[in-house]
Amino acid sequence: MKQVMRALLLLVVVVPGIAYAGYMRDIDYRVIPQQPVVTGPRVEVREFFWYGCPHCFHMEPVLNKWLKTMPRDAQFVRTPAIFNPAWAPAARAFFTFQALGITEKVHDAFFRAIHVQHENMNNPANVATFLEKYGISRKTALSTYNSFSVDADLRRTQSMEVPYGIDSVPTFVVDGRYVTNPEIAGGQRRCLRIVSYLIEKSAAKHAGK
Repeated sequence: MKQVMRALLLLVVVVPGIAYAGYMRDIDYRVIPQQPVVTGPRVEVREFFWYGCPHCFHMEPVLNKWLKTMPRDAQFVRTPAIFNPAWAPAARAFFTFQALGITEKVHDAFFRAIHVQHENMNNPANVATFLEKYGISRKTALSTYNSFSVDADLRRTQSMEVPYGIDSVPTFVVDGRYVTNPEIAGGQRRCLRIVSYLIEKSAAKHAGK
C-alpha cells in the first residue's frame, strides 16, 4: 500500500531552497507528541541507534556523508537505544565516550570493532583496551564506564524510548516531533532525504512561515 501511495505522489513539493518528492505523514514519517529538544533554536535531529545493530553499522557511511551537507539550522544528536538489558553495555560505552569528550574520534572505530573485528564490546575490560588506543588509561576508562554520571545517562535514555515510540533502530526524530527510519522510508538515502525535508518543515515552522 505504501508503494502504491508513493507511486501516486510523483508531484514535487517545493520547500524553501530544496525540492522534494511529496512525502506524506503516516506513509514516510509519523508524528508524535512534542518531546523536549536540547539544541536551542536549531532543529534537533536525534538518531536512536545500537552499536550491535548491523543496520546501524551499514547506515553510518551514508549518514556521515549526509551530515556534511546537513542544513546549518539543524544539529545532530546521537542517542543509544536500550530496548533490553543486553543493549545496555553498548549504551554505557557510548556515554563513556561522551563523558571523555572523544565520541567523534572513536564512534566509527567502535562500530568496526564490533562488526568487522568481531570483538566482544559488552565486556568493560575490552572497552578499556579499545580506549587505550586513544590515550585513555584503563583506570580512567573503567571508572568513567562505571560512574554515576553514566548511570544517570542510561536512566535518562531508557525513559525516552516510550514517549518517542521507538521500536527499531536506526530511527531519526526531527524537532522532537517527526519520526522516520529506513524501513518506513524505503531505504537509507530516501530516509535522509525525508529527514532533510522535515528539517526544512520544522525550520519554517520555527520562523513562523
